[in-house]
Amino acid sequence: MQVFRGLLTLDPQNMEIRPAHAERWEIKNNGRLYIFYLAKGARFHSGKEVTAEDFKYSFERILDPHTASELSGLLTVVKGGREKLAGKTKETTGIRVRGKYVLEMELAEPSPTFLYVLVHPGLAVVDRSAVEKAGTDFGTQAAQGLLAGTGPFRVKDWNNSQIELKANSDYFKGRPYLDKVIYRFIKEETTALNEYRAGNLDLVDRIPPGQLKAVAGEFPGQVKTTDLLEVTMYVFNVNKPPFNNKYLRKAINYAVNREEIITALEGQAVYGKGIVPKGIPGFGDDVRGYEYNQAKALEMLDKAGYPKGAGLPVIELKYNTSELNQRVAEIVQAHLKKVGINVRLVNMEPAAYLEDLVAGNSQMFRLSWVADYPDPETFLYPLFASTEVGNANFAFYKNPRFDQILLAARETANKRKRTELYKQAQQMLMDDSVGVVLYYSAQTGLVSPRVKNLYMSRLNIKPLERVWLAR
Repeated sequence: MQVFRGLLTLDPQNMEIRPAHAERWEIKNNGRLYIFYLAKGARFHSGKEVTAEDFKYSFERILDPHTASELSGLLTVVKGGREKLAGKTKETTGIRVRGKYVLEMELAEPSPTFLYVLVHPGLAVVDRSAVEKAGTDFGTQAAQGLLAGTGPFRVKDWNNSQIELKANSDYFKGRPYLDKVIYRFIKEETTALNEYRAGNLDLVDRIPPGQLKAVAGEFPGQVKTTDLLEVTMYVFNVNKPPFNNKYLRKAINYAVNREEIITALEGQAVYGKGIVPKGIPGFGDDVRGYEYNQAKALEMLDKAGYPKGAGLPVIELKYNTSELNQRVAEIVQAHLKKVGINVRLVNMEPAAYLEDLVAGNSQMFRLSWVADYPDPETFLYPLFASTEVGNANFAFYKNPRFDQILLAARETANKRKRTELYKQAQQMLMDDSVGVVLYYSAQTGLVSPRVKNLYMSRLNIKPLERVWLAR
């Protein structure tokens, strides 16, 4: 997000839509036609001026079946988007250039969240010449010299331990205050904390589990907590034995003591029942979730055909590497052991972990999902719609009635009706027990007193162009 920019952005403080490359826009034809007027003089880091043609190319690249973008579902609401994605057409009829700085986007049906969708960083404009020169290496370390975005920072160096960015003096919104920014890749929270102690880091976004009180005492006023629009779950592959058995899924839900997890993660987790976090308009804890109840867990195990766990093979619980993830997995492993369910923990590196989820090899796995925009659609559709199997629907969940409710919600502009429909959809997922909602995330970290003007939004957005350092 520091290197690339799209048509629109979000204010990190109030999450309202703000102009980026689109200086202004008009909505016509009962919410089906969007006309964007681009800022003149904006340039890629390569020096090439940004025009409406660049946005048309960028969006159609996402819809190109040869790109196989995981974000293609964001643009299928555009007229002709599904046909383009299916390889039936060369161009998307709903994306039209009406002048050097004027872009039209016509939707197949009205979408009350379309402007929010365009905020997604994956829909940022890209330089066609850089993409074509880099080929399949575009966006990777191997082709870092071709990461020609339009954002406030450029990539200076990307190696296995860090990414260094430098200020883009020609940024169309004005040069950023910082000369450079360095992101370091540190797996262990304890190592990062020690680097902060040594003065080698200005910001740490995680505190080792169980150390919050001690760290707050050591660094008074430097601990910052932001409740995120993010849910952390253990999801079941409902298409793969033994979790094609709904009663087994329910048994695990009743066996997990979420309050104990919240306590153990002091300051980094908030209790929640449903898949859609509190803070999304209209959503709270009114969903019928699962309370900790060992008796009910044993009852469900019996119905599943595994009385007190008898005959049930050892369950694999997979998660991506981190101290926090390890701690939570160990707690849940102990909970399930109490009702006769034996769990083997499988700790995986992130790249291999994602590959495993996409392939459908996991039985039960950790999934953390942060909102792309403040709407329930961004949780329910990508994670559980039938059309998203093979993308983010790693549960391989397919429910025609659920899909119908999602479609009805996406097509209505009535906010109250949309909210009620999405509540129905969420309750259906809970009743089907597609996963164990562990908690809603809170990002608790450390920020040096010398860092000024940093705002961390509930979408985990940290824009840096107006951040500065006190001497």
